[in-house]
Amino acid sequence: MGNDLTEFGTMSLGKLIDALESQEMAASVYFDFGGLVPLRCASYRGYYDHLALSFGTGRQNIADILTVLRAADGATFQGYKGGDYTMSRETPIWVAQPGDWTSTAIVSVYGDRDIVYIVTQHVNK
Repeated sequence: MGNDLTEFGTMSLGKLIDALESQEMAASVYFDFGGLVPLRCASYRGYYDHLALSFGTGRQNIADILTVLRAADGATFQGYKGGDYTMSRETPIWVAQPGDWTSTAIVSVYGDRDIVYIVTQHVNK
C-alpha cells in the first residue's frame, strides 16, 4: 500500500495534515467522489480509536479543513457505543458520516494551485 499508509490501508491524521499543508491554503478541497467536501472529524464507527472525516456539499478550502484536522490532534472523541478515545497524528483516518462504517480509506492527496482532491479507496479491514 505504500509507506504513507497505516496498517489499515489509510493515511494517518498526521500524514493527511502534512500532505494538505504542502498545498495552496486558498485552494478548494474535495473528495475524489461526488463533488463532496470534507467537513468535520468524529470517532469512526469501524474502529472507535480511529477518526472519520465526514462529507457534504458546498465549498471548503485547505486552510479551513486544516483547522479541523489540527484540532483533532490530541482531542478526545466519544465512540459510537461509548468510551473516550484520544486521537493523535498517528491515528488512521477514514471517510464516513458520523455513526457510519464505510471501509473508505483516505490514501493520498493531489491537486494544483486551485483544486485539491483527497483520494479514497475501499479497503477490506
